[in-house]
Amino acid sequence: RSGPQLFTGKGAPGKVAFLFPGQGSQQVGMGAALAMHFDAARAVLDRAEDTQHLARLLYPPPAFTDEERTAQRAALTRTENAQPALGAVSMATLRVLEELGLACEMAAGHSFGELTALCAAGSFDEATMLALARRRGELMASASSDGTITISPSSPPSGVGTLPPSAPTTTGWRVGPRMAPRSTSSSTACSDRLVKA
Repeated sequence: RSGPQLFTGKGAPGKVAFLFPGQGSQQVGMGAALAMHFDAARAVLDRAEDTQHLARLLYPPPAFTDEERTAQRAALTRTENAQPALGAVSMATLRVLEELGLACEMAAGHSFGELTALCAAGSFDEATMLALARRRGELMASASSDGTITISPSSPPSGVGTLPPSAPTTTGWRVGPRMAPRSTSSSTACSDRLVKA
């Protein structure tokens, strides 16, 4: 059977945490089943469409060739599109969970998902979250137009933030967040300068 399935049961007592996805989790068509079956999800996506114009990216016309499917994925994967799309679908999912009576006592997010987690925790409202998602995506896209790279050092994790003495000292160097215990990220151009050092 197609569409979302709801399962009920008794869980062990404890706290509930929601973990929201970061960029890289986006997929063409994500959230479609929720929107078709739950008014709460559809309402969020409708509000997002009013300001973000995401429908053509999230739910494009059917693709009949590999080239069309690749182009659709590429359009949604662009940072300035992926982040607001993930934000809208994450908020739609959150509203469905709330409508079903499930509330979180803790919220967290991976990278971009931190915005949704902050909204789930009541730090700001949905409209603010959607606006921040759009702006964050735009800023990150313009700041990293040269792409990104993950640096995985062979040194222990404590050495991740340490640059060698020969590292460039230009003001363009920006080290990003730790993505795993032994890796971090930066822009490709900055990483190229480090590799040459």
